[in-house]
Amino acid sequence: MEGVEDKALIYDSNCPMCCWYTDKFVQTGTLEKDGRISFDELTTTQAACIDWQRGRHEIPLLDKKSGKVMYGLDGLTYILSARWPFFAPVLQHPFGKKLVKPLYQFISYNRRIIVPHGVAAMPKYDCAPDFSLGWRLALILICGGIFVGLSYAIAVVQNPMAAMFIFLPTVLYLLTIVLGSRKNGREAMWNATGDFFVTQLSTFLLFLPFFLLMKWLLNDNVYGLLGAWMLMQVRLLFSFVRRMKNKGYMADSQAVV
Repeated sequence: MEGVEDKALIYDSNCPMCCWYTDKFVQTGTLEKDGRISFDELTTTQAACIDWQRGRHEIPLLDKKSGKVMYGLDGLTYILSARWPFFAPVLQHPFGKKLVKPLYQFISYNRRIIVPHGVAAMPKYDCAPDFSLGWRLALILICGGIFVGLSYAIAVVQNPMAAMFIFLPTVLYLLTIVLGSRKNGREAMWNATGDFFVTQLSTFLLFLPFFLLMKWLLNDNVYGLLGAWMLMQVRLLFSFVRRMKNKGYMADSQAVV
C-alpha cells in the first residue's frame, strides 16, 4: 500500500477535525510529510489554483506539480483509494456517494459551530463556510433529538414535572440567545443556537456515566439524579458562556482565542 505523491490537502486550520484527519493521513503515510497545507500557509501561486467558493465547502486536493485540484469527496476518494483500494468501489458508486455526501456537507457547513473556540479575526485567506440555515437546523435537530432521546432512555425524565424541570433551562437559554443576539442579526442567532445544542449534548454525554450509575447501581436514586443534573447545568452554563465569549456572537467584535 503506497501513499499519494506530489499532492496536498488544503485544510481549515480552525477546524480541529480537519487538522486531526489530515495529520493522521501524514502519520500513516497516506500523504507525504508536506502533503497537508493550511489555507493560511498557501503561497500566492497555490492560492490562485483554488476555486474559493467551492474550496470553502469541499476540501481541495492540490496537485503540487500541475496545479490541478480535486474537491471534497473526489479528493478524499482518490487519497483513500490509493492507500486502501477497497474504498474505491464504495465511494465511487453512485449510491455510496449519495449516502456519504450529505454527511460530508453536514460536517463542512457546521465545522465552525461544532468547535468550541473562536477563530482569527484577520486570516490570510478566509475559508469559512457560507451560512446555511438548513444545515444549521439539521445540527440543532440532531443534537437536540439525541439529548431528548437519551434523557428519556435513561429515565432522567420520570414524570411531567421532572420533564418541565429538565427542559425549562433549554427554553431559558434559547430566550437568552434570541434576545441577546438581536443586534447581531439572524445568522448570529442561529449560530449561537447551534453552539448551545452542541454544548448541551457534549455536556450531557460527559455526565452520562453518572446518570447510568444512579439508574442501575443505585436504583434510580432521585437525589443522585438531581445532584448530577444540577452539576451538569453548572458545567453547561460555564461552557456555553465561554463559547459565546470566544465566538463573540453577543458582542460588537469578534473574539480571538
